[in-house]
Amino acid sequence: MPASVAPLVAGWQAANSGRFAVPDGGSTGGQPFLPNVLPNGRIWVEMAFGADLTGSPDAYPWQDVTADVMFATKVAITQGRADETSQAQPATCAFTLLNTTGRYTPYNPNAALYPNVRRGTPVRVRVGIYAAAYVIFQGSLVGCTPAWNTSASKATASVSCAGTLRRLSQRE
Repeated sequence: MPASVAPLVAGWQAANSGRFAVPDGGSTGGQPFLPNVLPNGRIWVEMAFGADLTGSPDAYPWQDVTADVMFATKVAITQGRADETSQAQPATCAFTLLNTTGRYTPYNPNAALYPNVRRGTPVRVRVGIYAAAYVIFQGSLVGCTPAWNTSASKATASVSCAGTLRRLSQRE
């Protein structure tokens, strides 16, 4: 890790110690995350298809979908309050999944995940720095729209998610 970044990472880890840690953080799986800055950094995108939403998120059947994420289009996360607003906005997360088998197509009875690709499916994004993993987004699926990527000539699914504040404000 470059010397200029090491104190920043150490300070962030100290300030957030245990706050966002995930016990099964592990160093396997995922994709490299900021490899030029964090040589051991990893990112995981996980979804809990068919989860019992009345239970604890720790008991959800998290499935790693990182291998299907098209990182060229990025994983975009927004959090906090926008400028000049009096209330915090719900966190959002958006990414694109490779969907060549139709696995992530909602309402498709031939899809492997049918009928569990639906609104409200839990989603989380974790990043791993050395031996610890931290949840940087946890929320639920708002939409999963099948599409065709003309530049890559592949079937995709555009995924949009929102944080818990959205569910609370809509009383879902």
